Amino acid sequence: MTTEIAIMNKTAVALAADSAVTIGHISSQGQEQKVYNSANKLFALSKYAPVGIMVFGNATLMGIPWETIIKTYRVHLGNNTYPFLKDYCEHFFTFLDNFNVDTKVGERYVLEISSLVFREIRQQLNEFVEKNTKEGKIVLEKDILFTLRNVIQEKFSEFKKISEGSVFSKIEKNKLKKKYSHIFENSVSCVFEKIPFSRTDKLKLFDIAINAITTGPANQSGVVIAGFGEKEIFPACHDFDVRAILESHTIKTKRKDHCISQDSTVAIIPFAQSNEVCTFMEGMGRNIDEFFKKAFHSMMVQDFPIKLSDALVEKLKITDLDIKSSIIKIIQEMGHGAVSEIQRYLQLIKEKYYIHPVVQATGFLNKAELAAMAETLVNLVSFKKQVTLEAETVGGPIDVAVISKGDGFVWIKRKHYFDPSLNHHFFNNYFSGGVVNEKG
Repeated sequence: MTTEIAIMNKTAVALAADSAVTIGHISSQGQEQKVYNSANKLFALSKYAPVGIMVFGNATLMGIPWETIIKTYRVHLGNNTYPFLKDYCEHFFTFLDNFNVDTKVGERYVLEISSLVFREIRQQLNEFVEKNTKEGKIVLEKDILFTLRNVIQEKFSEFKKISEGSVFSKIEKNKLKKKYSHIFENSVSCVFEKIPFSRTDKLKLFDIAINAITTGPANQSGVVIAGFGEKEIFPACHDFDVRAILESHTIKTKRKDHCISQDSTVAIIPFAQSNEVCTFMEGMGRNIDEFFKKAFHSMMVQDFPIKLSDALVEKLKITDLDIKSSIIKIIQEMGHGAVSEIQRYLQLIKEKYYIHPVVQATGFLNKAELAAMAETLVNLVSFKKQVTLEAETVGGPIDVAVISKGDGFVWIKRKHYFDPSLNHHFFNNYFSGGVVNEKG
């Protein structure tokens, strides 16, 4: 895991990222995790233009380190510049579309995703059988097939909806279905063993698999691109969830755009593990906020209306069921109103005493102060991990950079795996265009 942050005002954007990377592995003790504090997550996207990039989540894409991808792209980009930040994003993802991914890697991805979704279906079927067996019911083959057919239909509808925003067209999906049908066939045989399928159900399974692989598993790698285009006076920041590269398509989802303008002068955007940053900004963490919302809703819409209506019915000796139902409905509507009012008041408190003062001050910070603020907020999450019994999944040196229109991409803090004083050639060759494994 990780913590990263982008802070923007009209002058510049400051980017900060920790160095922790968590590696999962199987040992004699079972599933274990090891944290290394040496990962690079913040880079200059261009050697010449004021644009930076941060990555979080999975440190690789299709098994290729993001650092390698970004630095290969940087050579590909050269000294080209574009009018807007969104143009850099489009150019970067076009480059990714054509990135050399080995055929076997693509087939392994297809197998992993299709097997995963098939196992989910099989698990639901197993749970149905186990539940009925425990209750002493006889489970016939027709019951199993009927349940399986319903589960397949549910998954089919679910993935059909999820895939509506897929980067693949219907024609492309049909081609993929033919190309990878042997993988799907083997995966079905492996997961479902000798369970008989009708042709319709098997085709639905293949459609589920196609929609799953062309949508990709969510929250794989976060990619944040920030800075200035040639025609942009104020900074912008674009955030993507990048999932895979398949058949010259980058499977991704655009999360959100943040753009500074005359009206929107400040943006403080945390990524990945950000609960402590939210606590700083809003006066309470997201877990507490969610607890209050659920608690208020439970009390005012569920518990209180029933207790109050029961008391009224008993006191007034009401026996008409329609009147009882009307009383509960009226009280529940009042409860909904009360919950909305409480949430509105809480939001006003957050904005008045926490959010607005920080945002107002951030608008006046200079470049050095923006950098210090970004580093401090990342360090806040790291410090919380250190002084609690949580795994230290955020930590290590914090890399910090500031991007401004006039000065471009400037490192404030940057770790190196080598001694800079012994490697002058590295810095001398930085702009030569021939270095693809630099650390900058």
